[in-house]
Amino acid sequence: MALVKVISDNLYSGANLKKLEVGSSVEVDDATAERWIAAGLVESGEGKKDFEVATPDKQKKGK
Repeated sequence: MALVKVISDNLYSGANLKKLEVGSSVEVDDATAERWIAAGLVESGEGKKDFEVATPDKQKKGK
């Protein structure tokens, strides 16, 4: 997944063709991001998004 920033006022996305506002950030798959960047509709945001999984510390409780 890639985070991109919309720079064109002529960009519609999704099954219902929702208009994306200029300046908004959108998370899309990498292939879509590459096509939109090549077309000049968006600019690259923070790059690829990686997911982090937090796990609790395993500490023994003493009596």
